[in-house]
Amino acid sequence: MARKTLLTELVDFSKPWDPFVDVTLLVEGRRFHAHRSILALWSPVFSRMFTADFREKTAQQIPLPGKKANDIKELLLVIYQTSAKPIDDRNFELLLRLAEEYMMTKLTEKCETYLMDWLDSSHQHGLCLNFLEIAQYYRLKKLEMACIHKAQNISFRELRNHEAYGKINLSNYRKIMEARLENMEKELRAKGDAVWRLKSKASEARKGFQKIVSALVFKILRSPKRCGVNLEYSDFNRTSNSLQDKANFLDLESNMINSTSHHIIDVIRTVYRVQNANFNIVSHLVDFSKPWDPFVDVTLLVEGTRFHAHRNILALWSPVFSRMFTADFREKTAQQIPLPGKKPNDIKELLLVIYPTSPKTID
Repeated sequence: MARKTLLTELVDFSKPWDPFVDVTLLVEGRRFHAHRSILALWSPVFSRMFTADFREKTAQQIPLPGKKANDIKELLLVIYQTSAKPIDDRNFELLLRLAEEYMMTKLTEKCETYLMDWLDSSHQHGLCLNFLEIAQYYRLKKLEMACIHKAQNISFRELRNHEAYGKINLSNYRKIMEARLENMEKELRAKGDAVWRLKSKASEARKGFQKIVSALVFKILRSPKRCGVNLEYSDFNRTSNSLQDKANFLDLESNMINSTSHHIIDVIRTVYRVQNANFNIVSHLVDFSKPWDPFVDVTLLVEGTRFHAHRNILALWSPVFSRMFTADFREKTAQQIPLPGKKPNDIKELLLVIYPTSPKTID
């Protein structure tokens, strides 16, 4: 029963605490009573000392010059299974130092495991650089790789300003930088793919808007009575809200889609006004040579002939006109736009075909 209590309390190595202790370590005038077998089990240095033809093989007392008494006491408390002393932030460095000197591989591994657990649970970015310095010095490969993995997520400014920055060896510094570059490449590829997909969807949405609205306007205004459609202004307000909702769907292309939706809304409202202002337009060809509608807002000049049209309808059909009317070009605000090199009959034919209020067909 007396030996069983040793499992729950720290051992006092300063006295013969067990009947089977068979060696005394002398450190700075203090005595530590221990077992040769346990010391030899942990350390090949002690094993060699106790088995080879050295004085220590039979000596009852073994001096350890250059060592500190408290360090040896801490070492014994950790390696003895009968002691409850754990590895912690106050003793791991001295344990690593003694483990290296006495070739205690198992103790080194225990210290490395403790440091890796600490690193995994910590939210301090710079801690991995402190531990990397320790890992390099004591050749703790697992800890070294874990620190490099953590360090690749630190900003370069924080890395450069850290106290351990200058102590990172060239090989590990290269690994950190290479890992950072690989992460950046992956992020750029992922973002590039996402941007491409969003642009593709936005472009499809824009084309879809144009086709649907154009087809709707053509069908209604070519034969409004036969379609049985009574278009009220509130209908266009609802259409406007719907298109604007769609415009906000993709943040990346919201400006482009929003512009498209507003443009289509303008076209619908223009056609609505034309329909209500002069409903019999649908029954004959439009005469573009005169201001045939109160809402025409641009005049095309072709070889001295004028063609009165609507900017939004031209822009709906042509990205060239759309760019001309929205970008910082002279045509953006110009009331008259010359089209050099074009034929009046060709432009007239074009307008008759693209305008939904004209029955002219392609032939």
